[in-house]
Amino acid sequence: MLLKPDGGELYVISPEAHGLHGHQHGDARSGGLYGPRLSPTRAVLSADASLLYVSDTAAGRVTPVDIFKSAHRARSGEGFPIPAGDAPGALRFDPAENLLLVVSEGSGDLAVIRVRTNFLLTMIPVGSHPQDLAVKLF
Repeated sequence: MLLKPDGGELYVISPEAHGLHGHQHGDARSGGLYGPRLSPTRAVLSADASLLYVSDTAAGRVTPVDIFKSAHRARSGEGFPIPAGDAPGALRFDPAENLLLVVSEGSGDLAVIRVRTNFLLTMIPVGSHPQDLAVKLF
């Protein structure tokens, strides 16, 4: 689950239901952001709370979701969905939010994605079955 910094919305990741659901504070209704065929596993929210990057372990990709539009952010030329190795899971931004780092448990790689263009830069081998990552703030 992810809570927006202002506390206004809670996002619940549900791989079994193939969805990502948004819940507004004080509103019992929920709005689904993802359709069928997706298995969201983990997510990270941008600092301005406008964009949610969601890893899909089953599909081997990461998908940015525009929170304000509650839809897949798919402008032409941005290359969606973003490939991120075999079974991507944990994901974090670098301190400046220029790069998105994604751990791929199945392939043992760290996917490095440029946030500005939403394209995969490189895959770095990190060992067998990595499960999480930490980013040091300088």
